[in-house]
Amino acid sequence: MIRLLPLLYLMFHTTTIFSQHMITDSLQSVLKRSTGSAERKAIAMAELAYATVEQNLDSAIKTGNRAIQYSKQKSTENGRAFSYATMTYLFVRNNQVQQATTYQDSAMMAATRASDQKIIAFVQMRKGWLDMIKGDHEKAIASLLKAKNLLEKLNDPKSSSYKSMLNRYIANIYAYGKDNHKQKEYARESLLMAKKSGFPDDLQMAYTTIGQNFLSSFERDTSNRALLDSSLHYNQMALQLYKQAKERILLPSNTATTALNTANVYFMYYPASYKANVHQYINIALQIARKTNDREVIASCYGMLSEYSLKENNYEEAEKYLKTGLSEIEGDASTGNITRSRLMQAMANVAEKSGNSVKALDYYKKYMDYSRKVFDTQKLTITQQLEEQYHAKKKEDEITRLTEWSMVNRKLNWLYFVLGTSIIIALSLLFISYRYKLKASLLNQTLLQERKKWLEKELLTGTLQIQEKNEILQSLRQKSLSPTDTVTTKQIDRIIDQNLRMDKKLETHQRSIASIHPDFFSALQNRANNSLTPLDIKYCSYILIGLDNKEIAVRLNIEPKSIRMARYRIKKKLGLDKDENLFQVITSFDRP
Repeated sequence: MIRLLPLLYLMFHTTTIFSQHMITDSLQSVLKRSTGSAERKAIAMAELAYATVEQNLDSAIKTGNRAIQYSKQKSTENGRAFSYATMTYLFVRNNQVQQATTYQDSAMMAATRASDQKIIAFVQMRKGWLDMIKGDHEKAIASLLKAKNLLEKLNDPKSSSYKSMLNRYIANIYAYGKDNHKQKEYARESLLMAKKSGFPDDLQMAYTTIGQNFLSSFERDTSNRALLDSSLHYNQMALQLYKQAKERILLPSNTATTALNTANVYFMYYPASYKANVHQYINIALQIARKTNDREVIASCYGMLSEYSLKENNYEEAEKYLKTGLSEIEGDASTGNITRSRLMQAMANVAEKSGNSVKALDYYKKYMDYSRKVFDTQKLTITQQLEEQYHAKKKEDEITRLTEWSMVNRKLNWLYFVLGTSIIIALSLLFISYRYKLKASLLNQTLLQERKKWLEKELLTGTLQIQEKNEILQSLRQKSLSPTDTVTTKQIDRIIDQNLRMDKKLETHQRSIASIHPDFFSALQNRANNSLTPLDIKYCSYILIGLDNKEIAVRLNIEPKSIRMARYRIKKKLGLDKDENLFQVITSFDRP
């Protein structure tokens, strides 16, 4: 069976913003004027090439190349970007995908220097379209969405036309991915933008895209015939629009494809009693395809007619349809061998079913001959694509390397700037810190001297108190020698001996305090962030010279419990853990 053209065929055809006669006349008028900007003339020349693509493709390509040359001469980057992107489309129509890729790369390069956001969006859209043609749907969607973002705030008719176009492309991509929800979302947005643009080509293709969405949904749920009816409804709306605005439709080949797809719906999903409907839409497709020289549509139309005859076991008529289709495309050198091979395969199938094995073998040999040519062409195309991918990857790697090097240079410059600034700031901070430390050192020395004087006074006072106390104790001892109360006398004598022993220790302690390193108190305060009170310092001094809690309590005439609390408080101020030895920490500060 000759299969119908895939939906990708619809993607090869895009819309424009004027009707065929209007655009060619108005663009020719722009080119003939002596006034007007070089940019506008370059764009007009590229639009003229696009408008005449179905009239004379070779002539359209020449016009497009003239637009590029003119843009270069006049140094208009907007015109150059638009012209290169237009040539991308023309080369794809001429089955020169590799050449189209080269021109699209040039369009992207020119777009980096372009200033018109609409033209930059057009270039991005054409890149997405080309990636879609190549089957790289991930890249295609990325480029199309980028173009969509660029056009987001633009609402003029041409921008709306571009929006309708790119939404249609995205919908078609999701149709291939079997994502009906996304397909529906973008198809409806395409229709909304087409209504805003007001151009019949946009509206016609938007109707067809929504019809395809309903058909895709039906193919997932064939029990829901309402989906099939909706698909036919939108296809018929597209065909009706062609009848009403035939003179304003720029690319009638899209109408031929829509008519063919409508015939295919009747052929695939309706009984044989709808044969008249199939013939009706095939005739519409054939009539338009012959005018636009669309050989693929012609071959598919005759293939479908042959299938109907084959269902009715009318092998002679089925073969006749295929021969007619082959004769119509045979004289066209541009027709691909793949189309001829499909026709030959269908003819071999008809001959085989009719029982004519000799004729079937002859057709099959011709089919193999065409298939071999198709294989050679595809092999060459794949080789070219691989070579193109290699060069593209090489160019991309080079661009990436240069970009990375540029970024490294920028980062190095910033690093040198930051480093220089940091050094200046660091030197300033060091100078400020030095002054601060110098002042702090002088202040600590003053505090140290004051604390030392205070301790010396405390020691002197303590010495005098001890001497006075000793005199009292000696007097008590003399008086206690009278044997009036032996028990009391012994207790008093024991207390006196204990105090005298402590006084001897005190003399040693006084010498120890006198030998304390001068930096001991400042180091201690630094460790405690200057939070130690004079009483804390006194406790630390007593701890340093080796007094235990009881001895310190006696000296200060307080309870030993208070000394334990004081030790806990000092450990906390010094940032010590509960299990750390306070004596060892304090003695570590008394070192030169």
